[in-house]
Amino acid sequence: MHNINKGITAAQAEKVLHDCREAGVNFRLFVILGFPGETLEHAGETRNFLRRVAPLLRNPLNSFEVNLFHLDVNSCYGMKSNACGISWTGKQEGEFYLGGDRFQCTEGMDKKTLHTFISEVRKELYQLAQVPLKHNSWEEYSLLTIYHKEKAKV
Repeated sequence: MHNINKGITAAQAEKVLHDCREAGVNFRLFVILGFPGETLEHAGETRNFLRRVAPLLRNPLNSFEVNLFHLDVNSCYGMKSNACGISWTGKQEGEFYLGGDRFQCTEGMDKKTLHTFISEVRKELYQLAQVPLKHNSWEEYSLLTIYHKEKAKV
């Protein structure tokens, strides 16, 4: 079951990233893998997308994150967990729960396959994008601020 529809195709997203590069607009690419019901084949499509756009990520002011899906009780998946084949594991009745991967789904990848896949994708993307180390959000903010101030001096 696939409940996420951002209203944009991978081809359109790829074009936007290329257009950003042409226009001199820097971007942050945020990818989530492991949606309930997501198969290894479908996740492979995302991996192929990342392979195609990796050269755009070589610009140090462009960045990316590949993260694990976290289930939130108030998300479309959380509110329709039964219909999505999701069972909550380790969540106690009445617990203040901000989300995470403590769930099982009747369809899609198992946790071990998913975690291995994400690790492989991250490693490959860092190599393809020629990024030796990932900057944290504060470092990225600092770099963008410095860049903006230096560019304003010109």
